[in-house]
Amino acid sequence: MSKIKFQALFSHSVMAVLFAIFAYGCANVSPESVSFSQSKKQLKQAYKQHNFHTEFYCGVEFDIDTLKILESNSRHIESNSTAEVSLSDFNGFQAKGEGSLLNANDRALSAESAKITKETTQGYTPRKPLTSKGKANVRAKRIEFEHIMPAHRFGGQLECWQNGGRKACVNDENFRKIEAEKRNLVPAIGEINADRSNFAYAESKDVPQGQYGKCNAYTDFKNKRFYPRDEVKGIIARIYLYMAKQYKITLTQEEQSLMESWDKAHPPTEYEMRLLQTQGF
Repeated sequence: MSKIKFQALFSHSVMAVLFAIFAYGCANVSPESVSFSQSKKQLKQAYKQHNFHTEFYCGVEFDIDTLKILESNSRHIESNSTAEVSLSDFNGFQAKGEGSLLNANDRALSAESAKITKETTQGYTPRKPLTSKGKANVRAKRIEFEHIMPAHRFGGQLECWQNGGRKACVNDENFRKIEAEKRNLVPAIGEINADRSNFAYAESKDVPQGQYGKCNAYTDFKNKRFYPRDEVKGIIARIYLYMAKQYKITLTQEEQSLMESWDKAHPPTEYEMRLLQTQGF
């Protein structure tokens, strides 16, 4: 995308349209009658079509064919190494002002031939590089499709869920429609997708750093809260507000207040506009 085109897209009128679409929903837009599995396949094809390969929570680059985190941007560290490793200052995707896009490849760390005990990728370090059985944590190396508003949240108000949880909603047409909503799906590192689970999003000035290396995300397992990096808070907010409007999901006062705050504080970025393209908008 050229700088001129990018700046044009970020005119006040376009920004206003983006805010309106996400914050208030679009009554004339309805997702196709597809399954969650089909939506994931369509999104993968869209990533190829639009050359979209930047992960959501940490901003790491991934292979659009395999949905694997790019090994060429990794540094492997030996457990017995005493050498001090200097990592890039790259904290994931950042858009700094109009027309400026930080390219992860410009900050890539070269791969090294070493015994892998901990892997850092563009600022992301797996919380658990190994499983309890001592094997490599494959979810830390792959991209998965994350529901921004988790299934537990949008399904919890449905009768099928109340009668038996997610399994009981497998054949519920309404649940399947919401589950397959592409605007609620983003590419996320598998480990973080698993850690976040169905935890609510939250914000704090005193969020611990380093849980995932230099990726500015944090999972509070004790209080069941997930703290995303600033760069995606606005996107999360507009998706939540859209989902609430489109599917008549009643947000709690805490959710409504947080999402409205993030919506105002974090306007659309080029990353969000590219994400919209892959989602069909």
